[in-house]
Amino acid sequence: MARPKKRFQQLIEEIDRTPWGPAEQALVSEAVALAVEIGDDRLEYEARMRQTASANMGGATDVMLNSFAWCLAHHDADPQRFPADLDNGGADLMWQFKWMASSLRSSPAFSQEQIAAVLDDMETHYRAAGLGVSGVLTARFEDALGCRSLRRRREAPRAARRDPARRPQPLRRLRAQPVRRVLRRDRPR
Repeated sequence: MARPKKRFQQLIEEIDRTPWGPAEQALVSEAVALAVEIGDDRLEYEARMRQTASANMGGATDVMLNSFAWCLAHHDADPQRFPADLDNGGADLMWQFKWMASSLRSSPAFSQEQIAAVLDDMETHYRAAGLGVSGVLTARFEDALGCRSLRRRREAPRAARRDPARRPQPLRRLRAQPVRRVLRRDRPR
């Protein structure tokens, strides 16, 4: 088993040096397949975290959603063994969560209820991890923009102002005027 694990480490190092694109995606796929062949869930988790980021950058939505779901399920089952952040300089699991709602929104296969459930799950995970919910509120606002919901767009900045864990500096820059301009775009003329 030492040889396949050594090859896995070589693949991970190569993935981390390779720019986004087809060559990098092929390396990630090879790393996932090798981790599955080795039978080591921890190695598979490392490879799939990279696969989620790679698929996001490459527009491979199905791969991204499947890989993210696998990682999230393993993290939920054992957060010590499958930490949200691998300390590899890549996007951690909570950061990857922000990509999910917009990806679901772009597909007609997912209902608004399913997207809302993902956003609710995201908020639950952020709160459990002790993170501020500004990322969740931003994802909710972006979702409202995507579904063209005037009511939900108006609620998002209000919710951000009510969040006790919010960072005050970005919200000070938030002005009602730009939000009003965005909201007016969808009004019938």
